[in-house]
Amino acid sequence: RVTDTTPFNIASVTKPFAAAVVQLLVAEGRIRLDAPVSTYLPLPAGYGRITVRQLLTHTSGIARDLRRDNDDDPDVSEYRRRLDASVPSAEPGIRFEYSNTGFTVLGWMIEAVEGRPLEEVFRRRLFGPLGMRQARYRAGLAEDPARARPHEVVAGVPGPATSFTTTAPPGTYYVRVIALNSCGASPYSNEVQVVV
Repeated sequence: RVTDTTPFNIASVTKPFAAAVVQLLVAEGRIRLDAPVSTYLPLPAGYGRITVRQLLTHTSGIARDLRRDNDDDPDVSEYRRRLDASVPSAEPGIRFEYSNTGFTVLGWMIEAVEGRPLEEVFRRRLFGPLGMRQARYRAGLAEDPARARPHEVVAGVPGPATSFTTTAPPGTYYVRVIALNSCGASPYSNEVQVVV
């Protein structure tokens, strides 16, 4: 049962959070958009010319997704091994191709520049200042049985998904979504509420 306190997995919607942190680091002069990512994070030779901007705009040519499917959830060292063994799908800057791997690399770069785990960076730089006290990283069902469960259709039959995860940074965050009426007011109070 979904209520006004049910946390939701926001999966790829996490990418704008990573992009926001990158922009904060750019504003502070700690990252340059047109610098090679390898300035901040060692990358395999085939990816050495990729810029921060190209990762942000999905034009890096980096492998689209190194997971085999949504049930595949390799740890960081396995994901890194897969990146090291992969080859670019295109030259940097040539074409747009949505890339989960590109944002995983951005997450690693943020961690390298900040010197702390991405979860902590997001909490200090975004969630804390925005009052998003209930946002959290990768809570499993055992840790949070109240979270919304994803569903999928298998062989034409809808049902609960057996697994739905997103690999290491930017990873999966959970947020509580407040339903708003057409005027932007919560049906649960007289106040306008935001995602927290």
